[in-house]
Amino acid sequence: MDSKGRPNNSASYLKKLMEFRGLPRNQLAAISGLSNTYIQHLENGQISNVSRKKVIALAIALNQDLDEIDKLLTVFDRAKLSENDIPTFIEPGGNRKITSAMLPLQSSFTYELVISIVEAIPGPMMTVAERPTASLFPEGYRSFFNRKKSNPHPIYFKLLEAVGRARKNNFITILNQYPIELYICQKCLDAYIQKSTDREEKQWKKKHLQSLIECINNYENFSFFLLDCCYGFNFSIKTPDKATEKNENLYFLGKTPHSHDWESEQVLTGFATENQMIVQNFKRGFQWIKNNTVSELHDRQKMIAYLQGLST
Repeated sequence: MDSKGRPNNSASYLKKLMEFRGLPRNQLAAISGLSNTYIQHLENGQISNVSRKKVIALAIALNQDLDEIDKLLTVFDRAKLSENDIPTFIEPGGNRKITSAMLPLQSSFTYELVISIVEAIPGPMMTVAERPTASLFPEGYRSFFNRKKSNPHPIYFKLLEAVGRARKNNFITILNQYPIELYICQKCLDAYIQKSTDREEKQWKKKHLQSLIECINNYENFSFFLLDCCYGFNFSIKTPDKATEKNENLYFLGKTPHSHDWESEQVLTGFATENQMIVQNFKRGFQWIKNNTVSELHDRQKMIAYLQGLST
């Protein structure tokens, strides 16, 4: 109820969203950066004036797409999203963090938003993937590969590119101070580049590969390896600097059959967690991964030559 004893629509709407997503209050608080008590007051209708930044933070934590965020903003009596809100999506994580619960991530868009929180944490990172990291996507890549999205939100493409710039900046900032290791199945990488039927699509992927080559060439802290077989998951483990007093974080998704072309806001894309039992299980797989690298390409210059051959 509000201060005049009337039903509080925002409170009931928020409760329904939390029930639908299955997120307990403490997890929602951790991901959004808001306090447990603050969210409880929102649920109880005890707060009538909520800033749009806090509404957007809640929406991101609740895996809402842009149209759904507009609806949540309207429920809280705030104007719909505009380009002025883009910095709110990509500003530093602050109090936001991943918890020991398994956070489900819907769509590649929400995946990127949450993963950017983890990537910005100071410390080393290890990644196993089927293509070069999305942090090295060239400007315009995301817009091109999402060009067929039906009825995109007015800020969708500008926000995509802004998130991409933020992830790349975070990646380079971390790389200047800490080691980053990337492992990719050789067959997956070959398929990613060579099996594109669209000429323009292939050119974008070659630009992505060129970004990877530049990274290998310019950063001693960056180590890239090809695997002679596929691993069952794409995943990254971030080991925070000891000074941060944070736990190791993991984000992962199921392995797709040498890339896919579909995208849906309602399809489960992956998970993020700091559950140390799960993290350690993935870490144990790294010994197997390191034993299955293509040894003749351990030399940086040989690797660069191989990648340049793929991009011709």
